[in-house]
Amino acid sequence: MATNQDQNHPQLKFETKNNTVNKLITVAYFITIKYSPDYFLTMFKKLYNKDQLYLIYIDHTCSLEVKNMIQTYVVHLSNVYILDSFYLQTDSYNKYKIQLNAMQYLLNVSAKWDYYINLTDDHYPLKSQYRICEYLSNNKEHNYFIYYDKSKYNLDTYNSNKHNYSGLIALKDAGFSKNTIIPYMSNTWLILTRDSCAFLSYSKLVDHYIELYTNSLLPSNSFFATILLNSDYKRIIINHDQRILFSKSEPVELILKKIKSNNHFFVRKMNLTSNSIIDKCIEDNYQLSLMDKKENKNELGLNSNQQN
Repeated sequence: MATNQDQNHPQLKFETKNNTVNKLITVAYFITIKYSPDYFLTMFKKLYNKDQLYLIYIDHTCSLEVKNMIQTYVVHLSNVYILDSFYLQTDSYNKYKIQLNAMQYLLNVSAKWDYYINLTDDHYPLKSQYRICEYLSNNKEHNYFIYYDKSKYNLDTYNSNKHNYSGLIALKDAGFSKNTIIPYMSNTWLILTRDSCAFLSYSKLVDHYIELYTNSLLPSNSFFATILLNSDYKRIIINHDQRILFSKSEPVELILKKIKSNNHFFVRKMNLTSNSIIDKCIEDNYQLSLMDKKENKNELGLNSNQQN
């Protein structure tokens, strides 16, 4: 039986131009609440739909009041789950382990989702669920995240504040052989197929990487990219995380141009730059189709065996 809160978010009905049903993929979202419950509620009200799955992790830094408020808000939504919190230390191990836990949880809770997307409460959707699912349906089997070949950089002197990458360390400290494994820089944001999540969750090869990361100083942000780009597991990886981050110093005209490019699913930290002009531009472009990125030349640090 649908609850009152469910009825406020009716299921999407996808139809093609000839009025035939167009089966689209289903997304499982993993959302970390870390910054503000207000940001989360604003984002979630826009993001929520009965066709998708949502797994919420409330960071240990949030107050009990915030935790109770979030739990009360989602308790009546049958497709929303909460991942038990544990004390997330600042070492690299727990930071990627929590995403592995999320993938395993979602794989076990439902066999019906096709894609995994992780978010935090500072995200805001630039596109409707229809457009996001439409795009992913037209690009099935594609995985999306940003990556750079670490061997292309002098990591001893690399500024960890550049490109939002943190904790980069010298290659010699990583415990990797240049002839066997190439470590990749990446960030936290993933859009992965269900098969990729299953591979990361259950492959014995991943246990080897966990051991390497546990005994090295490699940052957690490089974990998933390094595994997927070094393994023999067949996959298509696009060097794009489908997010955009506006700078406070950017002219409004440039921000509007980026929104109108229809080239991203989400914006991050929009609260830092938002105003009525930007908000209206997002709303005006919210239902427009996403641009196909097959022609995007954003592929760095590739070797001849990698498919992009």
